[in-house]
Amino acid sequence: MSTKLSLITVSSSKDKWFDEAYEVYQSKIKKMISFDGINLKSSKMERDDSKLKIKKESELILNHIDKSDLVILFDERGKNLNSIEWAHLLDHEIQYSQKNIIFIIGGAFGVDDSIKKRANKTLTLSPFVMNHKVACIVAMEQIYRALTIIKKIPYHNDNTN
Repeated sequence: MSTKLSLITVSSSKDKWFDEAYEVYQSKIKKMISFDGINLKSSKMERDDSKLKIKKESELILNHIDKSDLVILFDERGKNLNSIEWAHLLDHEIQYSQKNIIFIIGGAFGVDDSIKKRANKTLTLSPFVMNHKVACIVAMEQIYRALTIIKKIPYHNDNTN
């Protein structure tokens, strides 16, 4: 069985800049590994209903995850890795997990405890809180970067040696 990567995101609006950046990284990643971007439509709710919105979006996300999937949640409170550490982690999971790897970025208000409990790993893209669309593009760039490191493709410049 070949590992497949999937990135699940939640969004309620369309933005040309996002769609263009998403397509660029999706194309780059797909040249190296099976990859599926799953953008779930967020329900329209007022900010006052944020807890209900988080619950509904988290249920929607869980419906796209199988029991056998390895789940990595991107959250600002997650573990911080540098690019080399991230590439080693991803390489290890691709080589040894024999599971599909699902990356999750919650909607504007995040995810609830059901997603946090289901996640096998929780990583941060940055200690900064960022718009979920920006987080999605950052995640895709980091997935692409890790794959180039794993495959020894010149892209990542490491000046720490």
